[in-house]
Amino acid sequence: MTLSLIFILFVLASLLAFLSFRKLSHMVHGIWLALFFLIGCGPIPQLLLQSLQAPYLEIPDVEWKTRNVIILLGGGNTQVAKHLPPEVGFFAQGRLNKTVELYRLCQQAARDCKVIVSGGDPQGYGISEAATYAVSLQALGVQPQDLLLEEQSMNTWQNAQFTYTILQKMPVDQVILVSSGIHLHRSQTYFAHFSMPVLPIRADYLRAFRSALPLAYNFAMTDLALHECLGWLRYHVYNYLGWNVTATQPHAL
Repeated sequence: MTLSLIFILFVLASLLAFLSFRKLSHMVHGIWLALFFLIGCGPIPQLLLQSLQAPYLEIPDVEWKTRNVIILLGGGNTQVAKHLPPEVGFFAQGRLNKTVELYRLCQQAARDCKVIVSGGDPQGYGISEAATYAVSLQALGVQPQDLLLEEQSMNTWQNAQFTYTILQKMPVDQVILVSSGIHLHRSQTYFAHFSMPVLPIRADYLRAFRSALPLAYNFAMTDLALHECLGWLRYHVYNYLGWNVTATQPHAL
């Protein structure tokens, strides 16, 4: 995303120079050069990542209620080879581990705890993220009777929408939302739209690297952060236009 934008600005600046718009060409050249170094050397991705993750920096101590639900949001599957079943994706490993950690703490507190794994098959592997993660969760100690799979969702919005349908049928005292730190702000916004008060807990925390020379890693982190920012902005634009699913009444659960 960001490298494509920089390339477009470079082409535009070159075209302006060819058309003898030298002052305007110099200005556009300056913009793409500034973006290239501010992103690649770390300042811009660091600012974006901090703004998205700052509210979730501290992981709260959970006060376990009588009936608890931990929601694990899918983060993709990985197809290692065609003859092998899909595996838990790189970005989902931390989420899975944090979910197991919370489940064990809930069990130690002798409270009822269910785990809802939300994730369909957006990559078309033939098996949902939820089903893939369930195998690993059970291998790590989550009891089959405590697992509920939401296998329809293709994106974060549908994670919230379809999980809400499941939660409506359950007696729940507390809902804990587990996802990556960078993903929690948008996820919490979507879940709030469906009147689901959640306790957000990050599974990981991303940082940019300061460097004298531009790093590809920093461009990747910027793209991830911008994806979250645009998703949050799109939600509010759609809400203004009335395109989102109608929100339920507050405290519906």
